[in-house]
Amino acid sequence: MTTGIVILNYENYLDTIECIKSVFKFCSEEKFTIIVVDNGSKNNSNAKITEFLKLYGKSYEIIESNKIINKKSPEIVFIKSNENLGYAKGNNLGIKYVIQQNIEYTLILNSDILLISNIIKPLINHLKLQPKIGLISPLLMSDENNIDYNCCRINPTENTLVSESLQFLKIPILNTVINKKYILKTNPDLIKEELIKCDVISGACMLGRTNTWEQLNGFDENTFLYYEENILYEKLAKLNLTMALLTIPKVIHLGAKSTKQFGNTKILRIELESLLYYMKTYRSITPLKVIFIKAIRLFQIFILRLYNIKTKLI
Repeated sequence: MTTGIVILNYENYLDTIECIKSVFKFCSEEKFTIIVVDNGSKNNSNAKITEFLKLYGKSYEIIESNKIINKKSPEIVFIKSNENLGYAKGNNLGIKYVIQQNIEYTLILNSDILLISNIIKPLINHLKLQPKIGLISPLLMSDENNIDYNCCRINPTENTLVSESLQFLKIPILNTVINKKYILKTNPDLIKEELIKCDVISGACMLGRTNTWEQLNGFDENTFLYYEENILYEKLAKLNLTMALLTIPKVIHLGAKSTKQFGNTKILRIELESLLYYMKTYRSITPLKVIFIKAIRLFQIFILRLYNIKTKLI
């Protein structure tokens, strides 16, 4: 029983290295291969990760220019992409390697995840007990005491998608609508359950059978960033599979403390492109609502661009 652990790095080698260390610290009894994919980092991530691998004392292999090789996997594989492929394509490089190596399970880990216990064994055990679960996650915490509520969600309704687009207006009633999708926020007593079936878990930490990832064809590569988990929900449903959260093992999601960069128009435009693709391809959203959502988000981007220009002039 082997697990391929895919960690996507983009100009964040410090977190990536700490993530790798936490896996070896808490999962030393498990059989696994870590596949680090550098997503075209422009800083010194490649050099720093390579230096770490040389000094860490684990067997490793460096794969240049996305050339996947057929051989027995070492403990760590470092795949270097020549460009930033985005979240979906970057992770898919690692998933394709796991599939090629006939590794039984695939765990997706964000580089800003820190393990504080062995999550591999309990997650795999529950997959074995629940064949209808396609992807499973441990409980994500923003710190030792606070839950990252993104780890257990209801797939957004049309009204939720509209409310999220208007969120920048900071109208209280909109937050009420949006918060309904966070299952552990609206139903805190559910945390007492060992296993919670939910529509969407966090892409920051999710494990599935490798043949499930193969059936899904990995992540949908038509998105660069955002809505990947929602698309997985739709694709799993076609396979008659679900997602689930296991509450006993926990991980720390360092990135859960950071908020989306509402002032970054590039990030907002990337999110909008992913949202439009998701709505048009996977959801039967009313055309007028799609137009409204697009118009509102473009308006937000326009206003922020004007504000940023004005700020620079001052």
